[in-house]
Amino acid sequence: MKGMKFWLVIVGFTCALGVQGQGWMRTYGGEGNQGLAFNQGYQTACPSADGGIMMTASVESNFIDSVTLMFIKTDYLGNVLIEKTEKSDGWYSSPYDSELLPDGGFIVCGGTAYSERFLMRLDSELNIIWKKVYPKQNVFGAHEVFTSVVFNNDGSFVCSGFITGNNGPVGVVSKIDANGDEVWDNQFFSPFGINSASGSNLIKTSNGDYLITGTGTDSTTSTDRMLLISIDSLGQVNWLRIDTSSLAPNSQYYFGVALSNANDGNYIVIGKVYNSGGFPSPICKKIDGNGNLIWEKAYGSSGFFLEEIYDILPIPNGYYILGRYPKGSPEGWQVWVIQIDENGNKINQHFLGTTEHEWGTNWLKTTIGTYIICGTAERDSMGWDALLMKTDSLSNLFPSALTGTLHQDPESDCLPNPNEPGLANWLVQAEGTQSFATLTDSLGNFTLPVDTGSYEITITPPGPYWAACNSPTTATINTFFDTLSLDFPAQAITDCPYLTVDISAPFLRRCFDNHYYVHYCNDGTVTAEDAAVEVTLDPYFTYVSSNISPASQNGNTLTFDLGDVAVGDCGSFQITALLSCDSTILGQTHCTSAHITPDSLCLPPDPLWDGSSIEMDASCSGDSVVFTLTNVGTGDMPSPLSFIIIEDQIVLMTNEFQLGPGQSTTVSVPANGSTFHLEAQQAPEHPSGFASTGATVEGCGGWLSLGFFTQWSFDDDPDPFTDVDCQPNIGSFDPNDKQGYPAGLGDEHLIEPGQDIEYLVRFQNTGTDTAFKVVVIDVLPPELDLTTVRPGAASHPYTYGVTPEGWLTFTFDNIMLPDSNTNEAASHGFVRFRASQRVGLGHGDVIENTALIYFDFNAPVQTNTYKHRIGQVFPWTTVGTKLPVFQQKTQVRIVPNPLTDSALLQVEGIEPGPLRLVLTDVSGKVLRLQTINGTGFEFQRGELQSGVYFFQIERNGERVGSGKLMVR
Repeated sequence: MKGMKFWLVIVGFTCALGVQGQGWMRTYGGEGNQGLAFNQGYQTACPSADGGIMMTASVESNFIDSVTLMFIKTDYLGNVLIEKTEKSDGWYSSPYDSELLPDGGFIVCGGTAYSERFLMRLDSELNIIWKKVYPKQNVFGAHEVFTSVVFNNDGSFVCSGFITGNNGPVGVVSKIDANGDEVWDNQFFSPFGINSASGSNLIKTSNGDYLITGTGTDSTTSTDRMLLISIDSLGQVNWLRIDTSSLAPNSQYYFGVALSNANDGNYIVIGKVYNSGGFPSPICKKIDGNGNLIWEKAYGSSGFFLEEIYDILPIPNGYYILGRYPKGSPEGWQVWVIQIDENGNKINQHFLGTTEHEWGTNWLKTTIGTYIICGTAERDSMGWDALLMKTDSLSNLFPSALTGTLHQDPESDCLPNPNEPGLANWLVQAEGTQSFATLTDSLGNFTLPVDTGSYEITITPPGPYWAACNSPTTATINTFFDTLSLDFPAQAITDCPYLTVDISAPFLRRCFDNHYYVHYCNDGTVTAEDAAVEVTLDPYFTYVSSNISPASQNGNTLTFDLGDVAVGDCGSFQITALLSCDSTILGQTHCTSAHITPDSLCLPPDPLWDGSSIEMDASCSGDSVVFTLTNVGTGDMPSPLSFIIIEDQIVLMTNEFQLGPGQSTTVSVPANGSTFHLEAQQAPEHPSGFASTGATVEGCGGWLSLGFFTQWSFDDDPDPFTDVDCQPNIGSFDPNDKQGYPAGLGDEHLIEPGQDIEYLVRFQNTGTDTAFKVVVIDVLPPELDLTTVRPGAASHPYTYGVTPEGWLTFTFDNIMLPDSNTNEAASHGFVRFRASQRVGLGHGDVIENTALIYFDFNAPVQTNTYKHRIGQVFPWTTVGTKLPVFQQKTQVRIVPNPLTDSALLQVEGIEPGPLRLVLTDVSGKVLRLQTINGTGFEFQRGELQSGVYFFQIERNGERVGSGKLMVR
């Protein structure tokens, strides 16, 4: 809709696995070029199958003389996907209720401008399948409306409402078949006379009956009371109650508003009771299956205010009640959320909104678990807009924002400069009572939705050769709907390219062409000149083709020239290869590797590293499996290290080795067709950041065992410029799944502390039409470190993003994925990424990861949950990891950073004691050693020039923290 007004447009996402996502608030309407304005009160909303919302509203038009309907379908972020109006004959007046149907369509009920009940069925694209009006059933009828509708498993609908006659409203309940034809139609009356009974809300009970609440008038006392009716599947009354409130027995007016099935098999009813001043106050009560009262509670202020409630939603251990609350005066309102427990006790309440006139009318829990409030907001004195609010599981809305810009700082002055170019795809995190995250856009800008409070803002670059000034920094939001702007200049630590490469295939099939996809990026600070990728195919493959021509081929090794790769640029290409039929067996593992050049690393090694570096080689030699360990480094191993050999899942042997530069040693085991793996320790503080390296052999001496190869990490060179893809060839498989590598040892998928994990998410369009857009949402678990995520190879071009709650999004726009019936081979896709464990994970901790896959506007497909457990797989303590190895969880805080004259380096999470500070430059030269007895250093700049330096803090020879220190 053109001219649409938005209060706050914030990306957020939650899924059925949890509802902890961030909030946003939007309005829909505005005058625009269509002159449309949503009427106050006449609207309804229901979930859509894809996790979004379908809204129906009564609309006034400045250009036509009729009242019409507007249908709006949004995605889970509130973005409008489809918008349609129905204004053919002024037939529609007020929609009251809607419901999502199993086929993805919708049913809408209400009343027409001609005072008739209507029912309308829509498909998932909001096209009208049928629309029906129903004849007046009462001779006194002047107005009719359906106020509530439910769907039955047989495809029919049951609707409740009222017919207004000369003697007041009469309640009505009707059953409508799947084609919109009436099956039966019953009226219900007040037991004290025919006058004034109406049904406001209808639910289906667990036994197949229906429960209705509304209002009935006692003709003898002329008082309105809460009406409760139970009817069976034929519309016959099981029981009928018309009650006064035990909390206000003398009230003239007591109305039933909405119903819900309770969490314990009973029922929750909300209503309103009017005080002596004529103002409503909220009432909630629980009843049993016969309408008997269990408890009743009131939540109003008992003052002379318009406190209204409209809907109730069950949540774990209680309920949310939704309505409006006076804001400043009885003439102003705000959205009111009340949280109660199972006994009706108020736990909390929230007041949401920005203007003087907003209220919520519908509580929705979408198909992906999101909590959505639908309501009304005053646009101006001339009209009203429809309102959507997304909250987290605690009904919190985050309408404040942290915004900012990240830009290059070639002057190295750490000062804001709007003329300096922005930096895209840097991770921005705000840590406080709650945590938020996002990526900078193509101009280096970012927006984070936050609540009030203080946050530590941290910037993480995509590569190690960058450092951001003023990171971390503290920001405080003091009031709602406030926006705080921040600026982060970023400097190059060293002038060097940093090329990364990733290679993967969605699956491998014998006797078929298979497709490998290579993805590369330059996350360095200068252009990578004359870049090239060398791909070595598994020996059982035969090269067929590629979408870029190889510069050379030597057997199964192909070299692809990339030219110059600029800073921040990424690219990809595809290789097709035939997997042999005759020389392979089903389930055999195949490994293909990629190596990108230039492959220089420009940061100094850890000064505590001894210079040794172990490389592994494994081969099948006759009746033996031979492992070769070589020290390819420049330093001696000052003490022996350990290795272990595992046959399938059983430890075969352990031993020690000690090698000088260039020296090798071999270890042989008899070949018997099992899968053998040798894992050897690396020296502490090895530049790779990994504690060990390994090699695996499968099928030597026969094929006694399969399925064990991928339980180990198969990338024995963890440098970013190399990658290895190992996976077994397969037959049939689940087309939408998630795989983790290494798979892990045994049924528990056991991996070592600090072990990186690569995930492969596969998807297939098994629908009946082409998918134009696919979105993969990875619900990154808290045990994985968001700052270490490295997006990898994929079957199609994608855009990578991070939601405010720190989940990963891979968006395949214009993917044009054919359905499997039309083109099975082309109906598949995949994406791969890598992540590291968070600091502090230990034995027994579990990492579970699940993804959601969206095909266009359909409901998400949820993959399997891949589970790893942390344990001691190898008989040595993890050393030399990228993260601090100190057993306590520590953090080094530098204030200020960058420093001008001095700074405080404070180690948090540690008891006072002896500490040593080692400061080096970018070449690794030690510039300063400083010791203290305590938890922090007072660091003086002294003779240091402007630039970036590295520090390490040790206690008793063990590293407790490290980082970068910037001097300006």
